Amino acid sequence: MEIKTILTAICLIIGCLFIMMAAIGIVRFPDFFARTHPASKGDTLGQAFILLGLMIYEGLTLITFKLLVIVVLVLIANPTATFFLAKAADVSGVRPEKGIKEIDLTVGEDAASSTGKKVSGGDSAS
Repeated sequence: MEIKTILTAICLIIGCLFIMMAAIGIVRFPDFFARTHPASKGDTLGQAFILLGLMIYEGLTLITFKLLVIVVLVLIANPTATFFLAKAADVSGVRPEKGIKEIDLTVGEDAASSTGKKVSGGDSAS
């Protein structure tokens, strides 16, 4: 067996494992926002490893370049789509399940008061 075939098999197996773990994570996690994590990370890494295995198998050809372009597009599109999907769910009112710790990411008077600066609400005639 050639080293190229072995490396291809290793990349394909790793990619399939990432995709299987992502599928299990989507089923097992409790709410929508927790499920977006394996959907984004696991699928992206799984697809990247599978395409890398195909690139190794093909050698240095035009097909390898096309697969590389697909990998770059997958690495950009999957996390971006997942972010906007989660953002749309948040805007539409979907909330995490009870018992899951929420982190307050708002910037306002609380953040300004911790730095000691006063936040004004605009021009006031006094």
